[in-house]
Amino acid sequence: MACSPNWPALRSGFGGGTQQAFSKARQGFSARLFAAANAHLLAMAQPLIDAHRWHGLRVVAADASRLQVSTRADASLRPDHYAFALFLPGAEWTLHASLHAPDGCERQMLLEALDELEPGRDVLVLDRGYPGNAMAAALAQRGVDFCVRVDATAWKVVKAFLRSNQSEALVTLDPPKRRDALDYGLQRAPTRVRLIRDVTPTGSVRILMTSLLDAQRHPAADFGALYHRRWRMCGSRLRRWRGPSGTGWWCWLKATPPRCN
Repeated sequence: MACSPNWPALRSGFGGGTQQAFSKARQGFSARLFAAANAHLLAMAQPLIDAHRWHGLRVVAADASRLQVSTRADASLRPDHYAFALFLPGAEWTLHASLHAPDGCERQMLLEALDELEPGRDVLVLDRGYPGNAMAAALAQRGVDFCVRVDATAWKVVKAFLRSNQSEALVTLDPPKRRDALDYGLQRAPTRVRLIRDVTPTGSVRILMTSLLDAQRHPAADFGALYHRRWRMCGSRLRRWRGPSGTGWWCWLKATPPRCN
């Protein structure tokens, strides 16, 4: 379990009391309490998080999932939502979680959560649904390192790399489109990235794109295992604990073995 609420431990922190008394007291909790509690718990778990760093970087995976939340009959909260999270694989901890409208865009959810990342200290691992010139530019211009799986069908430079049979190459992405640059406050500058050919044990070929350009410091052979770490998030599901007041605590839980590709 990534970060389930330990109600007995929390209750003891409020001076003890019965389960019923604590249940009544938590009706008045502000939703901000859970963010503060998670920050405190993350600080306590820092040794565990540090133990799962990759080349000194904290590994952060991002993903979103459609879900229905349980609500009271008189609640204004709609049941259909998108749940988005930043997850620390290995440490099995949720760094950030948020709910969004069912018609939300996962890229926008990620952009809104970038302040949770630590430039120069994190590496963000993403699946194929997130990449684009604007996303690569947004991450690079913020100094957030990333490793993302990409498809050749959406990138001319990736298609050329795939045909070249090279194991890795440095390429330049086109600047973000003018509208994207205006919407996200980006410079219309090209982005330098590194493409890596990752061959799975079954012989399948994946193309990974990363901002980590130094092949000596970050060998290409290490990126397959890095990308594989995000599968821990694929094998998770989001669960909501809701108090009588309607405030909620969302956590990603380790569930069945992942079935990602």
